[in-house]
Amino acid sequence: MLSKPTFKLIELYIYQSLATFEYITLLSIAGERMAAAIRRDLFQNVLKLDMEFFDRTKTGEIMDR
Repeated sequence: MLSKPTFKLIELYIYQSLATFEYITLLSIAGERMAAAIRRDLFQNVLKLDMEFFDRTKTGEIMDR
């Protein structure tokens, strides 16, 4: 039979793994939301550019930025 400190240690490991999972999940969600906001803002700015910009700039150069 396992002793009480062993069960306590196992309990702490389980708690730590759940906390780590939650931390990584929340960090991933926050990162994805920030990236989506940056892409949305960039697209909105591209839509506001004059047609002259698109005449001067190659499509590949626009997509590469």
